[in-house]
Amino acid sequence: MGIMILLSGGVMVYISNFGAKQKLAAAQKEVVEGLRLARSYAVTSQMPDSGDLNYIEVEVANKVMTARANGVGSSYFSRELSPTGIDVSLNKDLWFSVYEGKLLKDVGGVTRAVESDYGAEIVISSSETGSTLAVTIEPTGLIK
Repeated sequence: MGIMILLSGGVMVYISNFGAKQKLAAAQKEVVEGLRLARSYAVTSQMPDSGDLNYIEVEVANKVMTARANGVGSSYFSRELSPTGIDVSLNKDLWFSVYEGKLLKDVGGVTRAVESDYGAEIVISSSETGSTLAVTIEPTGLIK
């Protein structure tokens, strides 16, 4: 009887961790899909409304990813990234260049230049398990 109780307790912990890991993986997939979509808009120079496109800004705030034209224009999309217990954080601002989809860096005011030194990273973490996953964006715009 005692063995059954121990085994069922272990199974419950495993199932709980499995669910948390599934949520973490789903959040990572959502982040990657959003970044690829934003980069695709930049490469194809698509605008959500009329005007000139200089870059696409991707912002992650309060578990919501938003992609905007030129950082101030109409948004392409705004989507909630993560379920309860999952946190998403971005280590720097993200701007994708038009036509090439490369990362840009701020060089003062509204001026942007191609990022050549460092990429960016979005960290997805689970408060339930303490596990983390990362999505890396290379200076070339490659998303991994």
